[in-house]
Amino acid sequence: MSLRVSTVDPQQVAQLRRWNGLLRDGYAVGRQRVWARSDDAAIAQFQNPHPTRRSVLLLAEIDGVSVGAAEAHANPEEPADVEIAVLDGFRRQGVGRVLLGAVRGTFRTVASTIRAETYSEAGVAFALSEGLDVGVRESRQVLDLPIALAVGYTEILLSRHDPEIVHQDDTFVEERMRGRGIGRALKAANLRQLMSLPESASSRFL
Repeated sequence: MSLRVSTVDPQQVAQLRRWNGLLRDGYAVGRQRVWARSDDAAIAQFQNPHPTRRSVLLLAEIDGVSVGAAEAHANPEEPADVEIAVLDGFRRQGVGRVLLGAVRGTFRTVASTIRAETYSEAGVAFALSEGLDVGVRESRQVLDLPIALAVGYTEILLSRHDPEIVHQDDTFVEERMRGRGIGRALKAANLRQLMSLPESASSRFL
């Protein structure tokens, strides 16, 4: 088995779309109706980068077949954020470990801390095996609405280490669909999901 990790050039649109698709497919394993960044959003984000943020986009291939991807960003004097996805049929073969090692090597002189988002128990187990501590758990899902396309999302963050305070994070609704109560419906649905978590029993502030 020949495992190769390469850096994605955001100006190469076909390569960027393939990379973004691998992240999207990897995140969706074992989950239903997952929100993910579109290819057009990825192009807009990475072809017009933030002037002070260091970013690296990595693609992993086994014998020429794309099997995984990583995305990492670091702002000056802040922890580096990293996300890693490996396709279902290629997990437990060291792909994630190699991708994380490449991220660590890239940011060794840029950031002193790495933090990651996880979307599954397998992701948590991988993070723990690599020496990361579990802090905030996040889940992104899509709410069915009486329209044909998903047009928004919302996030609520709950820390198991400090469950008294719940953070209402991003809420986004496409401009053409605003003013219809979609944001309110998304937040209400997310609050119902929050109340189903045992950890939320001691939450007092939102």
